[in-house]
Amino acid sequence: MAIPVVGTTVTATANTASSITLPSMTVSGTDKMLLASASTNDDASNAVTGATWNTSESFTSIGSQSAASFFAVDAWRLLAPTNTTSTVAISYGSTVDSIAASATLLTGVDQTTPIGNIQNSVNGTGTSISQTVTGATADTLIVDVVGVDGDGTATAFVPGASQTGIVDIITGGSYPQNLLVSHQDGADGGVMTFSWTNSDVYLGLAFAINGAGGGGGGATIPIFRHHHVQQGTA
Repeated sequence: MAIPVVGTTVTATANTASSITLPSMTVSGTDKMLLASASTNDDASNAVTGATWNTSESFTSIGSQSAASFFAVDAWRLLAPTNTTSTVAISYGSTVDSIAASATLLTGVDQTTPIGNIQNSVNGTGTSISQTVTGATADTLIVDVVGVDGDGTATAFVPGASQTGIVDIITGGSYPQNLLVSHQDGADGGVMTFSWTNSDVYLGLAFAINGAGGGGGGATIPIFRHHHVQQGTA
């Protein structure tokens, strides 16, 4: 049974833009999935209109969360992306104040039902977030995507003890915000947390990624063997 493996993670930020293109990455392997995420500061009406790989391959939404009509977090997935070196691009209906975005390649992902249970209703104000993905099992990998609208004051982000951080970036400009992404094995229970200093508005999504050949007893626990983070600005 295949074990989901992260090959490359790329990140980027942009200010006063209607789209963002992440640094180029190389996609290869079997049972592939691209995971894209973004934290956006602007009116909720200026929502994401789409995400693409290699110009024309469109992502499918995993979930979206917004708060106070100025802040949103989104996640998308693309199964079986073309093997090539190219870019992920995320587009909006109009110009937004700031964007923090990431894209991650995973292999060894179930190509029929890649995403399991989803928790996409966590938002509030404070210095921590906790999300629970129910039904987490030994053949799933749990990922959380968190946005903190800290205006640059929220710092020292710490994932839960059993989590591994993948992305921790902040935008510049007049409306700074943070994008955080981490993962843990489903066998650890499905509770995903982040904590930080200085209280502010936060949003979160969390979901299970199913391993190829999983769905039954005795499946190998999906793990990340390697990750590489590269950041660009636009």
